[in-house]
Amino acid sequence: MKPTAAPFFAVLACVFLLACPASALIPTDLTQAASPLSPQQPGTTVVFSCNYTNSSGEPVSGASANASLDGVLRAAGYSGGVYLYENSSIPVGAHYWRCTASKDGYDPAAGAPDFYEITGAPPTLLAFARADGSTGCPFVSRSGQATVFVKLVVNGSAACDAGGVRLNVTNPSNATAALAAGDCSGGVHSFNVSLASQGRFVLAAYSLNASYPAQPVYCVIESVAGGRRAYPDLDAFAVAAALLAALALMRRRGTGRTVF
Repeated sequence: MKPTAAPFFAVLACVFLLACPASALIPTDLTQAASPLSPQQPGTTVVFSCNYTNSSGEPVSGASANASLDGVLRAAGYSGGVYLYENSSIPVGAHYWRCTASKDGYDPAAGAPDFYEITGAPPTLLAFARADGSTGCPFVSRSGQATVFVKLVVNGSAACDAGGVRLNVTNPSNATAALAAGDCSGGVHSFNVSLASQGRFVLAAYSLNASYPAQPVYCVIESVAGGRRAYPDLDAFAVAAALLAALALMRRRGTGRTVF
């Protein structure tokens, strides 16, 4: 039996035409996880792990691994047998992610599409409080001294920050005094305020601490017949607007003349 020339030409084709038969790739598997579990709050450091293994379950080192977050590939570094990608600035919302990995001689692999949610942050706020535990401008009497309470809530929890929470008191002569909290318990800061003179006082509670974004709050305390009254400063503008609107309606009534 004469030898065939087919193997010889197959070698030539492989060398000169790069038509070599493909070698079998090593089977792989890829599992993925995110820690901590979704959902989380803004600023949380989320670790996306990609576990790229061979058919024996052994880690495949030296691979090109990525965590795709909202379609953008983020390189994952090899550590302890897995590929990791960390992100602490994921914005609020639901985000699509998955792992991909590949290496020469191995089957490329991709994890199943998954979602990770960042929810809105719990409230951080300042609010005037009262001795009975309710929230609102303080109850005041005719006496010249009053205790004003300001409650601080940071990330949904009551917090004491006697060094940061301040109260500005503007008296009827437009002179302003900045007061530090005398005490704090359960997030409620107490301030001793002098209301010796008659007239209108404006209270402004604010924080010097830039680590939490608490908006200032305002209350007005003014003298009235028989004592004093207190109300939020913004309400004063609302009352004024309502009075102006009512006056405008009165002027348009009837023949267009002003009616009093």
